Amino acid sequence: MRVGSKHKAPVRMCGAMLLMALAWDALDAAPKKSRPDAAAEYFGHVAAQSNGMFVVHIDSFTPDDTANAVALAGRDGDANAIRDALGRLDMGFIKLGVRGYRVAFARRRSEDEGVRIILILRNELEYAGRTNMKVLLIPPLAAVDVWLPRTGEGEATISCAASVVFRSADDMAITDWGDGTLRAFGLRERTK
Repeated sequence: MRVGSKHKAPVRMCGAMLLMALAWDALDAAPKKSRPDAAAEYFGHVAAQSNGMFVVHIDSFTPDDTANAVALAGRDGDANAIRDALGRLDMGFIKLGVRGYRVAFARRRSEDEGVRIILILRNELEYAGRTNMKVLLIPPLAAVDVWLPRTGEGEATISCAASVVFRSADDMAITDWGDGTLRAFGLRERTK
């Protein structure tokens, strides 16, 4: 039996659908690329938040040469110069309740009694920043100062609308321009 031209289109369509189904199964069967392990990941609670979960996820810490360049740009506290020096850096994220924010700068420093982690975000935290509506000529950054003692649970101070003055790559003064900082407590390292 000879297939006429009227019947070729449905046959081709069925063949194409079969090939797509086989290709989809092959993609589904391929091993999935696993995400690299986080350099650091902690979770705890934020006071005065309806959904008070706080998460710090750091993919990698800012390398020394980049951190020194950011510190040099931020020695006068100029948020725009810091943003320029940060470029497109993306070191991880923080989560406050259901809102997530990307971290541009992440540094870790060991101290006698624990570890301090400083995180800088490019912009103030939306819906948590300058609730006092203070007008600033240079839009502020957001910063998080995490303290993890060698024993017990950690805590964090979240400056939602801050100016940051760098003294060095690992030493900075953070001034909050909002109605006050948010406090996170009960920080623990996430176990796998």
